[in-house]
Amino acid sequence: MQYHAITTGPAAPGTLNSGGLYKRHLDEPILDFIQVEEIDAAVSKVEKLGGKIAQPITAIPGVGLTAMILDTEGNLIGLWTPVTP
Repeated sequence: MQYHAITTGPAAPGTLNSGGLYKRHLDEPILDFIQVEEIDAAVSKVEKLGGKIAQPITAIPGVGLTAMILDTEGNLIGLWTPVTP
């Protein structure tokens, strides 16, 4: 699986300002991950608002916590909270 990190806001000096989206390979779907401050609170809110948890909160050592949710329209969305040093 390939992934791209996209940061919104002004472009930093020396970066490529193309939006970070390129032609996908094979038939890979696009899966957006959204960085959240508190993943537990975000997952609870998803459930309260009628969404479903597709993958519970999982720790990725050295990276952070992730979870995947299905919104009320069936879209798969990733949530991510980075490791804090």
